[in-house]
Amino acid sequence: MVLNEPVTNSLKHTFPQDQGGKIRITLHQEDDEKIVCMNYYVNGKRIPDGFDCRERKTLGMQTICAIVEHQLQGTIAFEAGKGFICRIGFANGKYKERV
Repeated sequence: MVLNEPVTNSLKHTFPQDQGGKIRITLHQEDDEKIVCMNYYVNGKRIPDGFDCRERKTLGMQTICAIVEHQLQGTIAFEAGKGFICRIGFANGKYKERV
């Protein structure tokens, strides 16, 4: 769900007039594999400076923040620049692997 909303929003809003673009998603571990980091980058229309999903009135962005901060007990940050950058971090091993 955390990826579905940004991808959907990017396809609907970030590439104006059916222009193509690139979406890049990276996933890696930091701090001796204790933290999982996910970075989501889109090279289309940039987000405004000071963007904060908690202040958005859209259900999708509020849902992303709620899942990351409350369910995963992680962090989420947005960066303005050439496009849209979202960085998500959460503890590795918080949930036991299911067999």
